[in-house]
Amino acid sequence: MVLEAVVVCLDNSEWSRNGDFAPSRWDSQIDAANIICEAKTQQNPENTLGIMAYAGRRVDIKLTQTNDIGLLLNAINTIEINGEADFFTAVKVSQLSLKHRQNKTQRQRIILFVGHPLKEEEEQFEELGIRMKRNNVALDVINFAHPENVPKLQSLIRACNNNGNSHFLDVPLGVAMITDVLIASPIINQEDESVPNMGGVANAGAGAGLGNAGPSRFQEYGGVDPNLDPDLAMALRISLEEERARQAQPSADVPVVQQEQQPAGVDQQMADVQEEEEYDEEEILAQAKLLSMQQEQQNAESGANQQQQQQQQQTQFSELMNNDFVGQLVADLNLDLNQDDIDNLISEINAPKKDEEQKKKEEEDKK
Repeated sequence: MVLEAVVVCLDNSEWSRNGDFAPSRWDSQIDAANIICEAKTQQNPENTLGIMAYAGRRVDIKLTQTNDIGLLLNAINTIEINGEADFFTAVKVSQLSLKHRQNKTQRQRIILFVGHPLKEEEEQFEELGIRMKRNNVALDVINFAHPENVPKLQSLIRACNNNGNSHFLDVPLGVAMITDVLIASPIINQEDESVPNMGGVANAGAGAGLGNAGPSRFQEYGGVDPNLDPDLAMALRISLEEERARQAQPSADVPVVQQEQQPAGVDQQMADVQEEEEYDEEEILAQAKLLSMQQEQQNAESGANQQQQQQQQQTQFSELMNNDFVGQLVADLNLDLNQDDIDNLISEINAPKKDEEQKKKEEEDKK
């Protein structure tokens, strides 16, 4: 259910002394307020309510937001009849008290009892409703014994209504108690706000006592109000749940049947996927072999280049090692060497070159 913070505003003006409701307007109003408090606390344990009396010298908040049903009932019974009521001030003060609620996730709602004639113009009620809608405050208004208030209060509810969250209930003369009409109204039995309810306006006919209660509000009970016949409503609810379970059972077998009737093309698709994977593996192996051969070729070319460079260096060195160069070197170093020693030194330096040339000749002869 919806989490709400509610302010219940009671009309304790001198008009409440009239005895056209049993036992009086005031006593009938107290009984209705008690039912509202009990219903709201049962719908959600975290719902909170406050109590206000809006007649007399000023509006009086008897109890701030609480979910203690004992404190709520005690606060209602302490209110006394006094003076004239101020409807507009009651709505504005209630909206201000809801603004300072502790739990900001609670939706704001004001429930007002109206048992006195309203003097303000209809345009003023529309402006008040627009203000409440702008501040996300829902209104439930219960008018009794004053049919001249109906057009004004309907304008207020239409201006404030947002997706069916506000309601108007008119209790005409001829109904014994306010609770007879209230107990079947959407003020007590919360509706799904996603379902429109013709602007949230309920108008009870004389002696009907059913507000705008319809079968759509009790669909889970087969259209029967559980407050009027709980045994029948519970039996219909169980029957409907069994029917829904029976209808949902065949749908649970559908996935199994679909799985058994898979097309034969699935196997072919799996085979194609395997062939593509094998083809990818062969292509990867071929690329690896090609890279390996290229690397070996590069290594062979680099080895040949290094050998050629070494041969060129040895050739350049051997060309320098002639008699003139060595003789000049011996003279610069002041070495005591004769010509024979110089010739032997040159021959030893050139010996590796000769050996390499001889080896190449031998290899060529073998070929």
